[in-house]
Amino acid sequence: MRKAILLLVLFILIILPVSSVSFYQAPAAASSTYRGDINEDGQVNIFDLLEMLKVLADPEGQLERTMQIADIDESGAVNIFDLLGLLKVLSGAEEPEEIFWITANQGIDMVSIPSGSFQMGTNDTDDDHFEHSRPVHTVTLDGFQMSQTEITQAQYNAVMGSNPSYFTGDDSRPVEYVTWYDAVAFCNKLSEVAGLEPCYNLSNFECDFTKNGFRLPTEAEWEYSCRAGTTTRFYTGDSESDLDRAGWYYTSEHTTHPVGQKEPNAWGLYDMHNNVYEWCNDWFSEYYTSESQVNPTGPDSGSGRVLRGGDWGGGAYYLCHSARRVGDAPDTSYYNIGFRVVRGSFVPGTPPQAQEITMVSIPGGTFQMGQTEVAIPVHTVTISAFQMSRYEITNAQYAEYLNAALNAGEITATSDSVTGATGDYSGHMYIDYSGIYDFDTINKCWISYDGSMFNVETGKENWPVVYVSWYGAKAFAEYYGFDLPTEAEWEYACRGGKQYEYGTDDGTISSAKVNYAGNVYHTTDVGSYPVNPFGLYDMSGNVWEWCNDWYESYNSESQTNPTGPESGSKRVIRGGSWGTRASSCRSANRHPYGVGPLTSGIGLGFRVVRRVSFFQNFSN
Repeated sequence: MRKAILLLVLFILIILPVSSVSFYQAPAAASSTYRGDINEDGQVNIFDLLEMLKVLADPEGQLERTMQIADIDESGAVNIFDLLGLLKVLSGAEEPEEIFWITANQGIDMVSIPSGSFQMGTNDTDDDHFEHSRPVHTVTLDGFQMSQTEITQAQYNAVMGSNPSYFTGDDSRPVEYVTWYDAVAFCNKLSEVAGLEPCYNLSNFECDFTKNGFRLPTEAEWEYSCRAGTTTRFYTGDSESDLDRAGWYYTSEHTTHPVGQKEPNAWGLYDMHNNVYEWCNDWFSEYYTSESQVNPTGPDSGSGRVLRGGDWGGGAYYLCHSARRVGDAPDTSYYNIGFRVVRGSFVPGTPPQAQEITMVSIPGGTFQMGQTEVAIPVHTVTISAFQMSRYEITNAQYAEYLNAALNAGEITATSDSVTGATGDYSGHMYIDYSGIYDFDTINKCWISYDGSMFNVETGKENWPVVYVSWYGAKAFAEYYGFDLPTEAEWEYACRGGKQYEYGTDDGTISSAKVNYAGNVYHTTDVGSYPVNPFGLYDMSGNVWEWCNDWYESYNSESQTNPTGPESGSKRVIRGGSWGTRASSCRSANRHPYGVGPLTSGIGLGFRVVRRVSFFQNFSN
């Protein structure tokens, strides 16, 4: 078969005059190319014939993107018919099809929205504007991700290959003149491009909320995200001057504006007030229910879909309110209607899931532990395979543990701290939630106790837990069947299997890769910086991390799975924090002489491990 293809190509090349071969220059935008430009040099030309032969000879060894470009007839497979199609393009008999891609500069930045509860609606008595936004009721939602801005014209064009907008000239403006149907088609296509499960059945336009792809936000998700923990008219306050900081409304130039120009809300979302109305997934209903709801998705049917947020021509006090809601027919399009997207699966009506601890498998191996002039002597260490949490343990995860432990009688809580009540750590302080750094309003423990349960400050759910002692970290780990990493496991994982000096994607350190040296001046959401080669985040910076070992000086002997001394007065912490200099964030750096196990502070947290022997014992 391969010989036949080669002979066919040679025959055609012989009879096809060079002067008749067409050359198609790919568009200047990095977001698109032509089907047939297999080597992606910006042209469809004779060199792509050679690339096509490589694809046909070894289809399994090609990138998915290459296969899509080579699939000239869009059959879902690359075969001899695509070769013939490429030859037709080169002969000028057919025009190549342009393919649009989501590239780095046109990507859709997603913001993590924490799970939680809020008061949905408003008690405003203005019936002309808020009749459909009452009564106020409690809504509880799972966490999800939302696009940081409204979908732009560039992003829409990259996915759909067209731009329906009225206000053009700057493709960073929000796309508008899109129907609800256009928006859900975009969501499905984006999911397919990203290799995710499409959420929408385009035959009946029902949304499957258990899928992992992109979709429109539910109305509850939209308002929850807009408010970001606030209860005011706008996420910036109640006055018109407050709104001016957040959104474009009737005082602007009667046009849309590039996204992300105004002040974001506490969760990092832009333009939730105005610019364009935003489609939500729900059918519109005239009135809310007064009952509390969990993950609501709106009525099963209706004549209009919900629109939220106001637009560039909307009045300040009413049309832009966080709670104001309107509806319109799903086939409506206008120059003030756009959308944004979310990702997050749930079962409608069911409570949010328990805080998941994502584990990464770390392969066994041998490495050089320590570093000259940093931690000496350098010595050879062999580590067995284990699992480590991808992220540092968060406030949300630790608060959930505290509530479970409190209900089980394993801890006692006061107005300022938690102490172990049972087991090996009874009487030891676990967490000091009265902790605050230098009277700073941002650097403190964000977990609080109201006398009956533990809560996390809205917006700080995914920050790493701090002011936790070694005992508090160890108790958490053991409660869920984990452990703290040994010092050797921690350094091995930080280096990423590549002997990297820092626990980053390439072993170097900068403010774009690590939260350190006060460049942010507080902890940040876990996972905000590039991942290391083992798939671990924040191994350098953000917070110091407790290790299991007592502290002692190294020796030069080779070791296998070392666990440190049997006793001591100080425990090991690793990784540096948001306030430490670069040297403290090195993979090999050990906090000088360790710290006492009852120590707690604004830059001290932890992550957990699970060892392979655990699974072996469990299976036996």
